[in-house]
Amino acid sequence: MGENLFTKLLMSGRITFDEDRLKILDAFQIIFPISTFLKLRQILLEKNESSAVLILKELGRYQVVQALHRYKKNLNLDKISKEKTIEFMIQHSALMGFGKISFINFDIKPLNIIINDINNPLAIEYKVLYGISKKPIDEYFAGLLEGLYSEILQKNIECKETLCIAKGDKVCQFEIMEKKSKKSKN
Repeated sequence: MGENLFTKLLMSGRITFDEDRLKILDAFQIIFPISTFLKLRQILLEKNESSAVLILKELGRYQVVQALHRYKKNLNLDKISKEKTIEFMIQHSALMGFGKISFINFDIKPLNIIINDINNPLAIEYKVLYGISKKPIDEYFAGLLEGLYSEILQKNIECKETLCIAKGDKVCQFEIMEKKSKKSKN
């Protein structure tokens, strides 16, 4: 098995510790336990469930779009194919700690992408802390995927988590499709 992205970045000097701050691919980072992220998710859900879901998805979209803009500038990501960009970003999701990602289906025309995360640490930790969930819990990761595919394909993308380890499923599964436009009422 080849080196993972974290090791490659560390060995190439793309992960540094500058002035007591962690920097990965030219962006400063903080690290906190999954339980802290899940607690934030719970607090948001308790305040307003529908808003919490939208906020977490939007946060995921924001993070990946910002990362893509940095990588286009610093890694010349815009000079490689869409497929290679997607492959790099999936490797990057492992670097971020989202587990092992595999493609079940990858069709761009018409858009039909299905991704499995077989060891999603958020969903696994959720079960430990809160028990079995009634609903999928990976709104943030779904937002990352929406942002990634929207940016790369220049389309309005929707991502739905259809299976979730936190619900008792064996994998977390995400379906990525073009968002259906709402017809205006006249």
